[in-house]
Amino acid sequence: LRLTHYLRARAEEQEDWNELVWLDEITATTEIDFERLAASCLKAGKPNLAIIWLRKADALDPHERSRRNELWSEAHADLGDWDAAAAACEVAFRRDVSYKGFQRLMTLAERADRVDLVRNSVIRFLRAGTRPGLWPDEEHAYALVQILREDRDYKAIAETAETRISSPERLQQVAYWLSKSAPCSAASLYEKAVSQVIAKKTNSAYRSAVDTLFKAKPAFDACGADAFDDCLARIRGTHHRKRNLMAELDERLGAQW
Repeated sequence: LRLTHYLRARAEEQEDWNELVWLDEITATTEIDFERLAASCLKAGKPNLAIIWLRKADALDPHERSRRNELWSEAHADLGDWDAAAAACEVAFRRDVSYKGFQRLMTLAERADRVDLVRNSVIRFLRAGTRPGLWPDEEHAYALVQILREDRDYKAIAETAETRISSPERLQQVAYWLSKSAPCSAASLYEKAVSQVIAKKTNSAYRSAVDTLFKAKPAFDACGADAFDDCLARIRGTHHRKRNLMAELDERLGAQW
């Protein structure tokens, strides 16, 4: 095994893909091995051989696997079967949602002349989501808002972020996207992000929350003359017992309001 590991590393370093295929062929026994072998075949420009090993992997383990479907997609694409490539890529995307995965899927869907059909299918899938509050649902929601950003559907972006995203970093990113076109929605998301940071109950979190609030002030100002003051009042009212947070607000902002 140590020798095989060394020989594989040398083959990869020298980009000797045929050697890599040979090494994988003499050691492959599990579905994971067959997937790795299929990947080596694709690197060697042998998609037909890759399909043989992917079928062996499917026979050992019939469950849907994101990585394996990505390999199926690549093999079909190498053979010019764009419909099959797009279908396999969509299965992989649904197993492991990301905006980059969506972009790859759209590239294949375009080659298969199925852009609208696949795009609408993906959006319906992401809108349905999973159970609210679970990590997969937030992944789905964040991918969805990035797709909706392409359509400039600011109302749907704001609603999705408000109801399905909890990560302060992601909320701030979505708020930034909305700040010029929908400042009131952006302000609301910034306030939610601040609340999520404050919930960590550490002094560094309080400083970060105040920093975020200060950076978000232009969005509040664009929303209305009193919007920022109203937000400050809500934060002070909700968290008045957090003395360190109140002190941070007083030091950074209190003198101005």
